[in-house]
Amino acid sequence: MMMTTHTQNKSKTAQKDFWQAMSTLMAFQKQAPPLLPVDRNSPIPLSYSQERLWFLDQLESGEFSAYNQPLGFKIEGKLNITALEKSLNTIVKRHEVLRTNFVEVNGQPNQVIHREIPLNLSLIDLRSVPEGDRLNQARQLLTEEAQKPFNLYQDPL
Repeated sequence: MMMTTHTQNKSKTAQKDFWQAMSTLMAFQKQAPPLLPVDRNSPIPLSYSQERLWFLDQLESGEFSAYNQPLGFKIEGKLNITALEKSLNTIVKRHEVLRTNFVEVNGQPNQVIHREIPLNLSLIDLRSVPEGDRLNQARQLLTEEAQKPFNLYQDPL
């Protein structure tokens, strides 16, 4: 297939626009302040989002569950539970926010980032539930779990 002059010009223009956008992005990247590690030996203040979460939790006297987001997956076929648990633990290990909870220091909330919080999956076998009722039972269990409040001072975010 031969390209027309019009098509060739459009392609060259798109290519030029792409490299101009890349150049702009690289210039912005050079202007951004470097990410520096935070000192773990002193209290770490909450981020703005964490402050909002903490404030709402204070209003609800520790019974706040509105940020719990139920999510379910229907998996067909054989599931390697060991591999799934290992994968989830790798994600938790890589993301500090998943290992963070709060403490109060001099009346002010601060973050505590734990080195490790092992995640152990709990399994619920629904094979004893009639096949036509399993999906509804799974949804009910998911809803119940999502409505449980979590303790910002004990449970990781």
